[in-house]
Amino acid sequence: LTTSVSVKASKDNTKMSIQALTLTEVVRLDFPLPPLNINPLKKDTFITYDLGTSTNRTAFYSITTLDGTNEFKTAIGVGDGQIVVSQYDGLTISGTFRFNAESTDPDSDETVNVQSGTFYKVPVY
Repeated sequence: LTTSVSVKASKDNTKMSIQALTLTEVVRLDFPLPPLNINPLKKDTFITYDLGTSTNRTAFYSITTLDGTNEFKTAIGVGDGQIVVSQYDGLTISGTFRFNAESTDPDSDETVNVQSGTFYKVPVY
């Protein structure tokens, strides 16, 4: 996403979801709720979530064009990548992500490659 119109993070008792929207694109990261003891100054407290290995750690991307909407996701054995949480205090969350997500269209072998994404002090609701 070049410029996001809206970014939000939401949580429940077990899951965190971060979503960024533009007029034509959506990126969503879902992962287990991180612990509150992540210190942005201490890399050994950062939490890394691998993608493509679980149903509770996923990345989703969609783009809408004049031809319609194309959706891409990671899942067990589908795509790969990582989400790294470098700050979380219960109120805001920061970190980085990268992923290869595969098309949800069974007739397509397209993949979306996100090489370097960042979320910084996103408010958590």
